[in-house]
Amino acid sequence: MGARSPATAVVERWRDWLVALIVVLAFGALPGTRLVLVLFQDTTVEPAPLDVPDAERPGVAVVRVIDAESRPLAGATVRALYVHEGTVYLAARAVTAAEGTARLERLPIGAHWFVAEAIGRARASTQRFVGADPLSIELRLGAERPLAVDVRDELGRPIVGAEIEVRGVDPLPRGSKTGKDGVARATGIGAGPLSVTARAPGFDTVTINVPASDVRAKIVLRKLGALTVAVVDRDGHAVDGATITIAGGLLAVPRGTTSDKGGAARIAGLASGSYDLRATKGALVSPIEIGVAIGRGGDAAVRLVLGPGRWVRARTVDDDGRVIAKADVVLAEGGLSPFPFQGVTDAKGEVTLGPIAPGPAAIGAQSEGFVPRGPLSVTADDPMVIVLRRAATLVGDVRDARGVPIDGATIEVVGIDLDGLPIAARPISLGFRAALLARAQGAGRTLLPVGELGVVPGPVPPIPRGPIALAKAPDGADPWVTRADGTFRAHPVPPGRVRAIVRHPAYVEGLSAVVGVQPGGEAKVSVVLAAGGRIIGRVKDEKGFSVGGAYVEIAARAGTAARGVRTASDGAFVLAAVPGEVSLTLSPPDRPRDVALRVDVDVPEGGTKEIELVLPAPRPATRVRVLDDRRYPIKGAQVTVSSLDPQAPVKVTAFTDDKGQAEIPRVGGLKAQVEVQASGFALYRVTHSSLPEIVDVELTQGITVRGVLYAPGGRVTVAAATVSLLGEGGVRRTLTNAQGKFELRDVPRGDAVVEVRAPGTAGARRAIVVAMTGSRPELELDRIELGAAGIVEGVVLDEKGKPVSGARVAKDRAPTYVPAGGALPGAAITDATGAFKLVDVATGDVEIEAFAADVGRGRVEKVRVDEGRTTTGVKIVLHAIGASSGEGLSPGGVAVTLAESEGRVMVAAVAPGSEAERAGVLEGDEIVSVDGVPATSIAAARARLSGPLGADVILIVRRKAGDRSVRVPREATKR
Repeated sequence: MGARSPATAVVERWRDWLVALIVVLAFGALPGTRLVLVLFQDTTVEPAPLDVPDAERPGVAVVRVIDAESRPLAGATVRALYVHEGTVYLAARAVTAAEGTARLERLPIGAHWFVAEAIGRARASTQRFVGADPLSIELRLGAERPLAVDVRDELGRPIVGAEIEVRGVDPLPRGSKTGKDGVARATGIGAGPLSVTARAPGFDTVTINVPASDVRAKIVLRKLGALTVAVVDRDGHAVDGATITIAGGLLAVPRGTTSDKGGAARIAGLASGSYDLRATKGALVSPIEIGVAIGRGGDAAVRLVLGPGRWVRARTVDDDGRVIAKADVVLAEGGLSPFPFQGVTDAKGEVTLGPIAPGPAAIGAQSEGFVPRGPLSVTADDPMVIVLRRAATLVGDVRDARGVPIDGATIEVVGIDLDGLPIAARPISLGFRAALLARAQGAGRTLLPVGELGVVPGPVPPIPRGPIALAKAPDGADPWVTRADGTFRAHPVPPGRVRAIVRHPAYVEGLSAVVGVQPGGEAKVSVVLAAGGRIIGRVKDEKGFSVGGAYVEIAARAGTAARGVRTASDGAFVLAAVPGEVSLTLSPPDRPRDVALRVDVDVPEGGTKEIELVLPAPRPATRVRVLDDRRYPIKGAQVTVSSLDPQAPVKVTAFTDDKGQAEIPRVGGLKAQVEVQASGFALYRVTHSSLPEIVDVELTQGITVRGVLYAPGGRVTVAAATVSLLGEGGVRRTLTNAQGKFELRDVPRGDAVVEVRAPGTAGARRAIVVAMTGSRPELELDRIELGAAGIVEGVVLDEKGKPVSGARVAKDRAPTYVPAGGALPGAAITDATGAFKLVDVATGDVEIEAFAADVGRGRVEKVRVDEGRTTTGVKIVLHAIGASSGEGLSPGGVAVTLAESEGRVMVAAVAPGSEAERAGVLEGDEIVSVDGVPATSIAAARARLSGPLGADVILIVRRKAGDRSVRVPREATKR
């Protein structure tokens, strides 16, 4: 957009006359903190003006302001606020004339807030979409709600000069400051719940919620805390001159200080939180002390013991073994350390980092022109060799539906790399790695001797006013943003099968076709962005009154677009550049994280969808009473109530008290599943079509399932094998002991399946019935003998005979969707040459299948596998399966593989460790419906299974015992 920094614009505007202004830059680049300004007096804090050319601001709005009796109000201030990529800008300001009207001109095309205020009256607001045609708006100002905020310390003394921020429905907060009595008075406040934040130098920042009817609030601020550190050697002797480094809490980067002659240091001015510390002196280092908790105004002590450290020598090379000089290398203890070590490789490609304490560590490297690598577990090799793969480049052009180039669109590259791992590359992720290097270089900055730690002394800034760049792309990298001619260049990109996701605030996100790109290579794509549609809506309560401050959020059903907005004081909201199919959620003003309503909305391309949402009245609570089979109450049982109504996605967990009771708020009358767990008892799970006021639950004693595993041939037992039991209660896992024995406790009665995996074997799978043995709550399984196994090696090719990297290969069925960060037991991944090595394959004539997203699926039948031998030369050709170009790009999904059988959609496989497995989805389930929509085909089912993260899906699955509802949380998946 070319807008100036909002903070800079405000400073320029006020600096000539505002001398009593505190400007605080706090916490560097912490997410969510920005440079802001707060006025001392009770006033509206106005955002920075919008800085775009007049040619892009054709909009006009005439706003009429009236009082509660519909009389025109002269002298009222009306502001038009434009929201661009989460930042609020002042588009126009005007004062009403005698007839109560104000004309606001030079408005950009897009969604705006219109806010009116007048002395002695409550502020009013609405949201409208501004186009080329003039708008006519009416705002009614009622009686104001004066708010007095009393700010005191923990001893009850008033705090003078504390800054207060009051947030209501609209984006304009009110700023005020406490007087000698410790009270700040904010005027012009309207009805509805408020968020009030208080800040003062030397105190923790506190935010409270104020109910809709309250006119007075009290906030207690506590002094910042302190930490006393003692540094000693292994013999307990004090160590002076040791460098003490601290991180965590609200510190943006690690900070350092030095121990005195007594080995002590006192670190003051710490906000409440959890901190990590380490001490070093020469070659001596202490283990990192993780999670030292400091409460508000608290004082904690920690002892750091120095011991001999170890050094790690690393060498960076490319795929051909050539040395890479000037590579950045980071070493982190425990894999993710608050105190990483950083260095640059020399002419030999080597660098030595440390000292680190004994224990596991991870190392990573990056160099210009290469794909960053890591974290890798540090080995005993000296030097440890880190191989960097040369990066690829993706170029392209972006246009609208008329063929006009689009300037300023951002690019993200996604796909599968040559190792079969997911790619999600953008400059911010590259900049994050660079920021980690900078963090390592900047670790140990000197602490302020007193007062606030690592920040400029003063209060924390209160309101977002403009963006802060968290990180930028490494030097030499082009910004991944389209130029004026619509072209872009994305580099460095991991080689593999990739596509571009293109985003622009005025358009619906678009994606390119999939292209293959090799190390050091370049590929080109073209993307057309659609304008999308608009949603213009209003939120009312069950009595028909407008609801201001409600939170409305949309998330694309296909793709990653997601954003939200609060309703204005008249209940109105506007969302522009909306995709064709979205999931819309509604939350009440006082509980923005609790979704009260969820609906699917279809939006016409280039058109407007008008919608009226009714915020449901709060439901009554349900009391769950948990007893054992002797009717005694069970304390500490975990009770989870999950709604099975797709439009009311409520999920609440509570624990029973001494009377065995748990109160579950706002779930009465819902169709829901009640799940109860308690140690020593079997999992209880039941579905209610309408939750009553009281639910009685009787837990039964769980069954202990035992067994012994034997290697192929049945002569020796197998230790450290993974045993999984899948049944109505979800999945349970354990490992066999040294004697090959396993035990699973608190297993519910019913049908179940035992699956076993052990390296060097084909594993085993057995169906069982969990029941008591006589009067004993235990089940002893017959011996389980694992199957003999061999190895299959081969290559995966596409229809043109080219090797396919990153394809999944498995016996019988290659999984389609798996958790993004999960392992793939029983599967292999092809390398850059398309080659694979599949181990632990059952002996005999087997089928081997391969799958690669956006390439296809293929299989080879009757592959002969002999025990202990390797079958080579297997060639699998992938054939296109007609998946849509956008399939698999939703942020969330369900990690199951689907198949069709006689017109039914069946679960062919459930990914181990997935949310679907934990929810109780089983292989062989028939999917009847997803979120109430019939599953008529795999494509129809998958379209409903995929969607935004954080939104669960409700499945109806059919089994021999009948249909049942299963609620499955969506998770990040890879296809």
